[in-house]
Amino acid sequence: MLQGIGAISLIAIAVVALLNGFIDFSSGASRVEHELVSPSGRYRAIHALTSTGAVGYCYQFIVLVPASHPVEVPSYSKSKDKAVFAARCDSKVEMGWLSDTHLKVTLDIASGNEVHRAKLLREDPSSQVQIQYEVITK
Repeated sequence: MLQGIGAISLIAIAVVALLNGFIDFSSGASRVEHELVSPSGRYRAIHALTSTGAVGYCYQFIVLVPASHPVEVPSYSKSKDKAVFAARCDSKVEMGWLSDTHLKVTLDIASGNEVHRAKLLREDPSSQVQIQYEVITK
């Protein structure tokens, strides 16, 4: 009986650590979902997904890079300092250039879902590109 209680306690600790973000599953391989070059061809916006088999975890993010940069993107854990947007995969993301220095990101959040711990920066790390967000709920 005591062994069963120990196993249950260990599972409870793991679940609490997962929910509080102490376990990082965002180190999985990334897949480019969509890429979009700015009107003048100077910048490239890359929307990527990082997922692992563990608990069906999925994280999506957008990075802005020079257009000459290769399209491949490392995992979110290696890209998070450059990401202008990051959130779990339970919302649809679309992006479009309004001008060469203004990117619009639209988040389509299904009923019952929420953007949990989302990162929404208003400009890229170099302060060259402004980001505008639109949130749609259904």
